[in-house]
Amino acid sequence: MRIFIDENISPALAAAMNHLQKLLNENHTFVHATEKFKPGTPDHEWLETLRAEGNWAILSKDKFDKGAPEKIVFRSSGLTIINLDKKWSKKKGWVIALQLLKWWPDLSKILISSQNAYWYEVPFSYTPTLKGERLSQAK
Repeated sequence: MRIFIDENISPALAAAMNHLQKLLNENHTFVHATEKFKPGTPDHEWLETLRAEGNWAILSKDKFDKGAPEKIVFRSSGLTIINLDKKWSKKKGWVIALQLLKWWPDLSKILISSQNAYWYEVPFSYTPTLKGERLSQAK
């Protein structure tokens, strides 16, 4: 699975996750938004490209408001979205990296086992019972 790291997360985190992934047999590849698209590319453009390519999931740290147009675009993309909830935005560097590493085994299993698009709102505090909401497939 290819994991697209949204611009609101450090490119250094994508690079670190790629290096750490080499220790495992999960075969994920992390690609930061700025590696694939120009900075500031509208969400609907890159989401459409990734959907057309297939085999992508999105890791984001957007602070979506209920009913926000951006959230609707993400939810209708046909891609699995792993959104780090608002509490992640208050954290910096190492704290984010360490907590994402704590979550990663569970998130990886979800990505490997699911054949459908889901929305996961990941709380900062780790819990082994993350539940996702199945999304309808984009046309």
